[in-house]
Amino acid sequence: PRYRAIMFGDAPRHGLEAPPQPPRLLEQLERPQLPRDVDEATAELIEGAHDRVQSILDMASALDKPPVREQVERLCHTAEKILAELAREPRQIELARAFLTYYLEAAYRIVERYADLSRRAQRSPEADETLSRAELSLQSIQRSFDQQLAALLQRDVIDLDSEIALLEKTVKMDSLMNGRSGPADEGSRPQAGA
Repeated sequence: PRYRAIMFGDAPRHGLEAPPQPPRLLEQLERPQLPRDVDEATAELIEGAHDRVQSILDMASALDKPPVREQVERLCHTAEKILAELAREPRQIELARAFLTYYLEAAYRIVERYADLSRRAQRSPEADETLSRAELSLQSIQRSFDQQLAALLQRDVIDLDSEIALLEKTVKMDSLMNGRSGPADEGSRPQAGA
């Protein structure tokens, strides 16, 4: 009964422990739709990056060390956020060129080799040292992903700030052309009797 409960997910009978649950990984995020006017090369680049992130996430499930598995999950979550920003605004793809062409591939290779090396029964001290260095490199990649996401979001902030500044100038110019003063000008007028 225990074997059946584990293999087939049957409800355990009274007195049997529940079957072990697989580690909870980041669920696959829905891929945002690309705008219709995006060129084919950009669409392929973004779709390929989504596939690469999913491959990294799939490999994470084989990692026995929970902190490393969680680090890889965070990495994938940040990568998906970056890809969502690129899908929303494909014109920013040049800002993310290093992420798409280098960092994502480096993360894939490191996780793949880390998973392979960590599964081996016999390891040398050099292998253990390499695994430790790989764990540190995942932290470096996470910092790079965080910086990439911040840069994409900062561009939105700059765009919005520019739009607000343009609106303010337009309103001010319109007020001057129509002979009215705006709210900011009223405080600077000399008061009667002053």
